Amino acid sequence: MIKIVPVKDRHKLELLWPLPPQDPHWRAAPFNYIAHLLGHEGEGSILSVLKQRGWATALVAGPYHDGIDFSLMEVGIDLTDDGLEHVDEVIGTVFHYIQILKREGVVEWIFKEVRSLLLLRLSAF
Repeated sequence: MIKIVPVKDRHKLELLWPLPPQDPHWRAAPFNYIAHLLGHEGEGSILSVLKQRGWATALVAGPYHDGIDFSLMEVGIDLTDDGLEHVDEVIGTVFHYIQILKREGVVEWIFKEVRSLLLLRLSAF
């Protein structure tokens, strides 16, 4: 854990996970699928739970680095003052959600939808 004294009066938690390089899997888009689920903002999402507890105001998830040798997945959370006081519980909420995703496995219709959106964006170029 690295703690930095910010110049601005805000609190941001950044969680990073190293992953194998994702380039070989670009058509399947596993990065996009995971980022979509982690960054979802609807009912039952990480952000909705954290907002209900008064611990966060925003959450983003996605690739932090996607290189030849390795990739990094990030979950960035803007914390409230109370969220900063409960940072361990915030982290625990993220990991609990990831455990649920692992237990439930890939949801085929979400996977196909995320993949289709990615391919649509790529075809626009």
